[in-house]
Amino acid sequence: MPEQPAAESAVATYQRLLHDRLLLDLASARAARDTCAADVASYEKLGASLSALEEDSVSQLELQIDLGRRVCAKAHVPDAQSLYVHIGLGFHPELERREAIGVAAARAELLRVRLAVREASLRRVQGDVEVVARSLAVLEETQAV
Repeated sequence: MPEQPAAESAVATYQRLLHDRLLLDLASARAARDTCAADVASYEKLGASLSALEEDSVSQLELQIDLGRRVCAKAHVPDAQSLYVHIGLGFHPELERREAIGVAAARAELLRVRLAVREASLRRVQGDVEVVARSLAVLEETQAV
């Protein structure tokens, strides 16, 4: 009979591990991966937009800027030859369009590497969750017997 309380204790331990740690880690890993994927897409879109402007030799722009909460403003950009680009660590240098295209491509590549790391981390946590869930199922099954 002493095995029964030990099995109950093990089930409770695995349940706490699963719910208090691993599922939170899983949610965090998914959020980090999704944020990184959105950043990659943003820099790829920036590079494509700047390339299109460069090909069409556009020097002026009229844009609709989203200010938040569905409030937009119309903006006129008289000189679209240079722009400020976030390059990381809070730096936003003013770059010519051709330079900005290169920076956007480099930043997207860096973020793709980070995305691969985030996806590997997510797979590792998913594996941990699966192992603990299987172990928990086995423990609960042996406890029912």
